[in-house]
Amino acid sequence: MQRKVLIGFEIHGQFIEKDWEKLPLVKSKKYTLSMSEMSNLRKDVKSWYGKDQWDGFDLFDLLGKPAELTIIHNTGKDGRDYETIDYISMSNHKNKLVNDEQKYSIADHTDTAFKGLYKRQQEIIEASPEYKDKDLGNSTKDDEDSDSLPF
Repeated sequence: MQRKVLIGFEIHGQFIEKDWEKLPLVKSKKYTLSMSEMSNLRKDVKSWYGKDQWDGFDLFDLLGKPAELTIIHNTGKDGRDYETIDYISMSNHKNKLVNDEQKYSIADHTDTAFKGLYKRQQEIIEASPEYKDKDLGNSTKDDEDSDSLPF
């Protein structure tokens, strides 16, 4: 079983309307959790983070770090159009986020962190083998006193 990571980016100045609410547009990219020489995660983090030093590196160090995205438009086999993050690079822009930075890890699951995610993110996590194996659907663990933010 390959572990996965989903990294999301709030797109500055762009919003969507959902259930009569104006929400910031978020684009995300899913990776296999690997920092091997050939991994897409390593390639993107290197171009974004600006380093190729991985000793002591934690993906959560990227929270709030601005990025510039190259987004490409594709058409799927079903004829529907979709967008994909093609390239991530460093940015010097310090735009204020609308949402708080969020982090979530199945290994450190709390109900509060999980409920802080977008519905689609929750669905992706709930479908993962790791989530199913940990049987977190009926968890009662909460992090009211925790200082960590949800992802």
